[in-house]
Amino acid sequence: LGEYDWTAAFIDREQTQLPIEEQTSLSALNSARLALARGDYNGVLIALRTVELQDFIHQLLARILQLKAYRALSLFDLAATHTQNTRVMLRRKKTKSYHVTNYRNIFDLAHQLTRLPPGDKRAQEELRQLIERTEPLTERSWLLRELLK
Repeated sequence: LGEYDWTAAFIDREQTQLPIEEQTSLSALNSARLALARGDYNGVLIALRTVELQDFIHQLLARILQLKAYRALSLFDLAATHTQNTRVMLRRKKTKSYHVTNYRNIFDLAHQLTRLPPGDKRAQEELRQLIERTEPLTERSWLLRELLK
């Protein structure tokens, strides 16, 4: 809704309602999400510096925010390394759940995006089709936008 100032005040005001051991990290994670919505990609990376999350889904959400910031800032080498490290981490995860599959799909497709030969329309179209048919994939629209850049 574009209510950035209200959201920032909410994050600051309500962080005390979170479990004490997670207040700093969850507030930083939400501040990173807000920075991404504002288009402040350096702010995303700064906010994520203090995030130390135990929860798997929160960890992967932070990794996605970091990936988006790297790509938006044209830090493609960092994005590629970050993607590869996350893929290795996800491969070690033995559980087969919706969330693990979704995050594997996101980072596998992001990896393919980084390896796409510039100007190769055929490879680009094949990747677009793969992104379109991959399930589950919660970051489909972002991956498709990145593909068109």
